[in-house]
Amino acid sequence: MGIVHKNSETNKKECLLSVIIRTHNSENVIEKAIESVLEQTISKDIYELIIIDDDSADNTENKIKSHDNKIKFIKGKKLGPIKAINIGIKESRGKYYVLLDSDDTFELNALEELLNTIKQNNCDCVYSDYHEIDVEKNEIKTISLKNNILNGIAAGVIFKKKSVNEVNNYDEELFS
Repeated sequence: MGIVHKNSETNKKECLLSVIIRTHNSENVIEKAIESVLEQTISKDIYELIIIDDDSADNTENKIKSHDNKIKFIKGKKLGPIKAINIGIKESRGKYYVLLDSDDTFELNALEELLNTIKQNNCDCVYSDYHEIDVEKNEIKTISLKNNILNGIAAGVIFKKKSVNEVNNYDEELFS
């Protein structure tokens, strides 16, 4: 798996929600993703941020470490996206988790809304639509996961960790 850097501040507190970011060579976008998590409207005391870096060769690791006291950082080697997610789930302490790709960001109240919805409805997962920005056309499209929940592997879906563990996490062969 690689070296696991764990910060004592993030490991002392109980945690309700884990945000898992997987990354590889993302130095130009990773800080925006991190900031979108750290600036959420919910209390920072109830969630943790875990980043799995899959052997980046650029400056991604240094960008992550500049926020080190707020992040559990895991360095891997040739993991691939699904194994990185599974490692993040294994290392997470939250009752729930949500995934975020390193080139994506959350709206300020995303975690609050997702967490409230899954708790109020006592379900195994909750998904939300998301916005996709086409920089070349200067357009923003709303993408619905209603008819294709598998499209939401990267962001916008909160899971009850226990339910995913019961099916042995993600199938690493499925997306290899």
